[in-house]
Amino acid sequence: MYICLCRGVRESDVCELGRAGLVCPEALASTLGLDQEGCCGRCFKSIGKLAALALNEYQASVSSPPCDVRKPASFQET
Repeated sequence: MYICLCRGVRESDVCELGRAGLVCPEALASTLGLDQEGCCGRCFKSIGKLAALALNEYQASVSSPPCDVRKPASFQET
C-alpha cells in the first residue's frame, strides 16, 4: 500500500526503515524525500507511528523463542 502518493513511498519502505531503528518522523521524512518541495505532508503524521509499530513487532519476534518450548506430553515431573 502507498503511504505517500506524492513521492511513491510504500508501507513496506517505512516498515523497513522502522525495523532498522529509524522511527523519528523528521528523519524518516528526510530519508524518504518527504521533506522536499512538492510533497503535501499528509503522510507525515502516520510514518512515525508505522515505523515504530514495525520496530516493536520486529523486536517482539526476535525476543520470542524460536520454537515451541512446552514439555512433551511424555515428560513426567517427579
